[in-house]
Amino acid sequence: MKGVLQMYKYYFDGRKIRFYPLAVVCGGKIYGAHDNIGVERIKARLRRIYEERLQPGETEDNEFGVEMIELDMPTVEQLEKIEARTFDDAREAIAFAESVLSEMEKPTQEEINARVMLELAKLKAGVLNV
Repeated sequence: MKGVLQMYKYYFDGRKIRFYPLAVVCGGKIYGAHDNIGVERIKARLRRIYEERLQPGETEDNEFGVEMIELDMPTVEQLEKIEARTFDDAREAIAFAESVLSEMEKPTQEEINARVMLELAKLKAGVLNV
């Protein structure tokens, strides 16, 4: 999938990462939505904000443009990796999700420790066998 632009929108919910399947794009900003009802709520809220910002005497000549798009969802493997972990910190969760989605997953501290212990065990076994 290299070279293909993928667009994900996700958020930290308690201790897990959750993905939005839909989004509303308005003015270069992306607002995630779970379903069509959520899309309509976001559109209505953005419409109210747009109308409130109109100056007195100003007409709606400037087009209010919103667009609904379907977002990419992670592969089954990516989703399993992301859902298998719980997080205490939103920044850590988002960084982990981004690393999995960009296919450059960073190992956790536990994985690093396990690898180091395995290498130490191999070295000791090699030294003892000589």
